[in-house]
Amino acid sequence: MLASSREYSSKGISPGIVADDMEEYFQNQGYETQGTDKEGTHVVQAKKAGVLRDLVAGDRAFTVIIAPGPDKLKVSIGVGK
Repeated sequence: MLASSREYSSKGISPGIVADDMEEYFQNQGYETQGTDKEGTHVVQAKKAGVLRDLVAGDRAFTVIIAPGPDKLKVSIGVGK
């Protein structure tokens, strides 16, 4: 999986709201999404649907992991099978 990670100052930012906004963004761009929350860490997966995509790269999806920390928010984004 190709991935990138960044940390952001998170004073007053809810990881759940960030995850919901991320999921809504992907849906507005035509992606099928699913999200989950486990112990405060949020995971959003997004996959573009379509016949041609299913034939060429149907098993590829974005995965975004939003993990809270003390006064920070770690966001990891990757593309994988």
